[in-house]
Amino acid sequence: MKASKADNGAPSAPFAEVVAGLMPVARGSLALVRKACGKPGCRACKSGKRHPAWLFVYREGGKQRSRHVPSPLAPLMRRAVENGRRLERAMCAEGLRYLDSLSKDAL
Repeated sequence: MKASKADNGAPSAPFAEVVAGLMPVARGSLALVRKACGKPGCRACKSGKRHPAWLFVYREGGKQRSRHVPSPLAPLMRRAVENGRRLERAMCAEGLRYLDSLSKDAL
């Protein structure tokens, strides 16, 4: 992202453009795990293979949490997580840009 001087700490145009295209967003990760189904006669569970399941892993109140994601929704959730990471990088770059503009004004 190119740094540009902004008035009163207003976001630079590139940052605003990045943010506008990043919906939906999510902070966390998506994990494919294997879980037992609990059915007594299940061959996959008896063999140790188990069943694939998607989990969205996130932090809430300082604690790690997870929620089941239905398989058809996993690609959508993956996109939201990737967008969240892009947003965090853009926020960091914008913070540095803002600090540079404050430093130039103060000197």
